[in-house]
Amino acid sequence: MRPLIVLSCALSLLVPILAWWDLPVPGRTALAIAFVLLVPGAPLAIILIRRSGAVLWTLIPALSLSSVMLLTVAQVTTGTWSTPAAATILGLGNVACTAFAWNRTPPLRVRRPVLRRPGRRRVTSIMALFTAVALWWAATTSVDLDAAGAAGLVTVLPWTYWLALILAVSVAVFAITSKPEPDGVMAAIGVAVLAVMVTTFVGIADGGSPVGTAYVHVGFVDWISQTGTLREAVDARFSWPGFFTAASAVTGWAGIADATPLVVLFPVLAVLLSMAPVYVIGMAVFRDRAIAWTGVLLFVLGNWVQQDYFAPQAVAFPLMLTVIAVLLWQTSETGIPAGPARGWRRHLEPMRRTPARLPGFSACRALMLEAALLVIASAIVVSHQLTPVSLIVVLLLLSVLGATRSRTLWFGVSVVFATWFAFGATDWWTGHLSVLIDGFGRLDEAVGAGVVERVSGDPAYQAMQSARIGWSALFAIAGLVGWLVTRGGRLPMPVTAALVVAPVSLVLGQPYGGEVVLRVYLYALPILAVLAAGGIAPLVRARSALSRLALMLIMVLAAAGVTTARGVNVAFERTPADVLEVARAVLWETPTGSTIRPLATEGALRVARIGDLHHPPSVDGDGTAFERLLQQAPDVVFLTTMRERYEQITRGARPGWYENVATLLEASGQYQVTHRTEHVIVLERIPGLGEDE
Repeated sequence: MRPLIVLSCALSLLVPILAWWDLPVPGRTALAIAFVLLVPGAPLAIILIRRSGAVLWTLIPALSLSSVMLLTVAQVTTGTWSTPAAATILGLGNVACTAFAWNRTPPLRVRRPVLRRPGRRRVTSIMALFTAVALWWAATTSVDLDAAGAAGLVTVLPWTYWLALILAVSVAVFAITSKPEPDGVMAAIGVAVLAVMVTTFVGIADGGSPVGTAYVHVGFVDWISQTGTLREAVDARFSWPGFFTAASAVTGWAGIADATPLVVLFPVLAVLLSMAPVYVIGMAVFRDRAIAWTGVLLFVLGNWVQQDYFAPQAVAFPLMLTVIAVLLWQTSETGIPAGPARGWRRHLEPMRRTPARLPGFSACRALMLEAALLVIASAIVVSHQLTPVSLIVVLLLLSVLGATRSRTLWFGVSVVFATWFAFGATDWWTGHLSVLIDGFGRLDEAVGAGVVERVSGDPAYQAMQSARIGWSALFAIAGLVGWLVTRGGRLPMPVTAALVVAPVSLVLGQPYGGEVVLRVYLYALPILAVLAAGGIAPLVRARSALSRLALMLIMVLAAAGVTTARGVNVAFERTPADVLEVARAVLWETPTGSTIRPLATEGALRVARIGDLHHPPSVDGDGTAFERLLQQAPDVVFLTTMRERYEQITRGARPGWYENVATLLEASGQYQVTHRTEHVIVLERIPGLGEDE
């Protein structure tokens, strides 16, 4: 642990210097990312835990990210915005904690390396992973994403992708089932490589984020970087700015113009941040490293909902998992005391019992750990509107069930949530209070928007959307079977059930644009994956050639399933590099106050100049798209092939619809084409025409 302390101290000194002097040092972006993940979390976590392991790696990035979020939110709300000052404050805090952390860690002992047989297996595994990455990279350069139709990505993937996936799955499975104990290092590397393959394939191949909303968030970050303020009355997401202020700080520390370079690889970071908490949850439930790693693998292979793009929920989710994982770890270490009550009184017994403190933990240290969890929860509160609600429900249920020593943590998080909602999110709720109240309890609306409305359009597209729903249902069933077979693992069955029930309760709240159903699945997925791993425990523990082959087959099918489900909308959700390039050119050229109209929401058009230009999300109304555009007379019309594919797949539009709109606009004599690429046509209103309209 001491090398980790030394590294965090080096970053604490180096990054503030680079930020103040803006020095063009190679690898500065990597240093900034390491800073935000280790400072000041490394010494703080070591002081609290005083042991190595997954719990430590769970807390370190969570505490660091939370510190950055809370500090930068405080800066932007008090008008003291300065990214170099933020780095300096965090660095000084890290250095101040170093002495305490150093005294609580054993000295580093240098041992002579001993060559053992497992080392040769690792070499073989590493060679297999290098081969897999090479094949995967070749697939990103050869795939034709424009050929993807209603069935999505799975129809255009080359054989090199599938072979790469099989190799990576094989390495992970062999590491998990290694004798006599799982090879944790290779399991982590194997699962991480799989995460890269699954989450970034489209982004790497396209040169842009698969989810256009990521570029809207880049625009928010750019606004904060340029002005040091929040843009009110523009977007409700500015009412929860923690993620955006932290991302703005990272761009300042990295010395990059905006957050665009972070977008494509960001999903990997989000998944990696979730791996350690899921492993800790798996160990708390089963106390078996092989089962815990199998749960992590299933979590990666079950996460198809694409909520890991450059967005607040992508960070809020692993932070929530961290709080839950640490609480379950504490409970699994001490156990839940059994009560003497009998009869009907035994149902009230959980509310009266409290697990003991962790061995070696004083009352003060236990309180410090609880305070650290409250800090992490506070960072979630100021970053995302939905995740804190799920966390509060989980904490409340764990308290009622007597499964946590932090019995009042739910109340503390609720107070922070209510305070921020009342005073920090006023820009949102003052204009949306009626929507908030009216939407409560509308279960049918949430399910309709999240499930029913998504299964429409082209028959092949409907089949793929149904396959997505089936894939989610399969994980839910696997988790239920594992829960019944293992009787909830080492924790009482109501405790593990509560981790699934809590996210489901969100459906009773707000429809959240239909996305709440996706969030319910995502929030429940970690425990479902762990329980599903418990259900196939005999297969994992057998460690025979036949059991390994069967387990590998299951995981390969799961990898194929998540690839298929994740890529269903790739025909129209992509942001190819030329779309982003043209969007930047249009934003650069268009005068302030102009109106830019895409035919649907186009995230790339909000990558900069938030609020300077008007770009309504659609041109809905009577008549054809051409007639509506001509009537509304925007200054710029932005047409993309992705929107044409959307119209074809979901609404049955004819081929050439996209080109026809552009041709008609140009033939009207009111517009001229200014940009034309493979995926974009931009038309600008001819000056002097229609000014009296």
